Amino acid sequence: MMVNPSEIPEIVIDENLFSQKLILTLKKIGVKVRFLGRGILDEKIERYIETHNAVLVTGDHELYSILGWEKSLYLENWNSLRDKIIVIKAFLERFYK
Repeated sequence: MMVNPSEIPEIVIDENLFSQKLILTLKKIGVKVRFLGRGILDEKIERYIETHNAVLVTGDHELYSILGWEKSLYLENWNSLRDKIIVIKAFLERFYK
């Protein structure tokens, strides 16, 4: 199933889960995805999420707890790329109309 990016928010990948393969695979299936960079303060990430109607995919449990399940998805970094894609796609399905 292809993801229609006009129906879902932008996905921000946190530095602790960042990989070029993850970004490229998400873009390939039609997901709007952004990596803000390394060393970005949590407060700046929170502000970006709120002002850009985005959601965060993170391995940082503390940041996930602050943003909550509505605006973030918590993943362990040991998950395979395939597993991460499956979970992210399932997470995005709730934004479909």
